[in-house]
This record gives sequence, C-alpha cells and structure tokens, in this order.
Amino acid sequence: EDNFGGTDNESALITIGNRAPTVTNINLPSSVNSQTDITAIVTRIDPDGQSVALDFEWYKIDDSNGGSVVSIGTNSATLAASQFDKHDEVFVEVTPTDGTLSGSPVTSSSVIVVNTVPTTPGVTVSPSTSTTYVGADLTCSVSTPSTDLDGDTVTYHFEWYNANGVLESDILTTSTVDEYLGSNVDQAGTWTCMVTSLDDDAAGNSASDTVSVQGLDSCLDYSNAGLSIDGV
Repeated sequence: EDNFGGTDNESALITIGNRAPTVTNINLPSSVNSQTDITAIVTRIDPDGQSVALDFEWYKIDDSNGGSVVSIGTNSATLAASQFDKHDEVFVEVTPTDGTLSGSPVTSSSVIVVNTVPTTPGVTVSPSTSTTYVGADLTCSVSTPSTDLDGDTVTYHFEWYNANGVLESDILTTSTVDEYLGSNVDQAGTWTCMVTSLDDDAAGNSASDTVSVQGLDSCLDYSNAGLSIDGV
C-alpha cells in the first residue's frame, strides 16, 4: 500500500519455448526374406503435446557390394522388398519433427534378410508297379518343379535306394529327370527315389516316390517283362 492508500501490483510474463520431439523406440521385424516389405514401428513423444511427423532414411549393408552401406529409400515407414536382397542387412534412421523444430535422428538396429529355401518338389517314378520287373530301367522325374522365392537357381539331389533300403546312387543336377539303368535293378521289392531341392545356400525339403519291382520267377514274368528264356 502506498502513501495515498493505493496498492502496487507487479506481474511477469514467462514464455515457454518450443521443445523438440523425441524418438524413443524403433521396432523392425525380427526376420524378413527378400520378398517381404519392411515396416518400421516408431514410438515418439513431444514434450509440448504437439503432433509429431517422422522423416525416414533407409539403408542397407549391401552383401553383393562388399558390405558397403547404401541409401535405399526415404520418407516412408515401409520399405519395399525390391530394395534389398538376401543376406543384406537393413536399418532405418528416423528424425522426428513438430513442424517447427526437429529432434535428433535415431538409428534402428539391423534386420538381416534371410535366405528362403526352394519349395518341395513333386516326384514320380516310372514305369508303374504293374509293369516293372528286375532289370527294368527306372526313371525318377520331378513332376512339380521347385521354386525359389529369392530367384536362386534350383538344383536337385536324386538318391536311389534299393529294396533293402541301401543307397545305390546319388547325383546333384539341375535336370528334373534321372534314370537308373536296369542293369543295376537287381532286386525284387520296393525301390525308392528321393529328391531334395537346393539353392546356393541350403537344402529344402525332400520328397520321394516308390515302385515295386517284381521278380522274374516264371515264364509268364519273363513274357510280361518282354524277355525270353533260352530263346523261348
């Protein structure tokens, strides 16, 4: 109160400046293949309660280029699978902004693009059981070829097992057909052809087919097999 009965009031205006937003977490998938888009899930906060936009910069450690770091995409939370290949390592740098002020960029951990093995082949052995005798040629065919998601060349491992379950022959080839000569088909019983598909990294699943080889026990068997005995 002053000498004249009045009151002296003082006030101060405090201005709180804009504060930068912060990225607190970036989550990438734990595993991806060469055909899987990658989406970053980002947690961010703004101390002033403003909406936060995010700028994205994607990178890969390029396996086919000596492990060099290559920029492969910007301004999207999702990176298209066309931007990377198997064995690459992908990571993203995210910068938050409230429209006026940008926060510090944050880099995610890397996700490795894994190899995908070829699909399981379909397998057929010919001729049919009803016409197969000891001494007949056997043919194993990949009736449904394997496909590889990464675009790798597919090879096939053919294995022939005799009627006692013993491995008689195996071959690795890009061909979808393998023939086992009749001169080696010397046992009656169930013969098996097993085929495994492979890419340049690993083997896929195996598939098999069997044929029941009949013995040559009578003149009729020889006749049915198209063979003769002593000129008969």
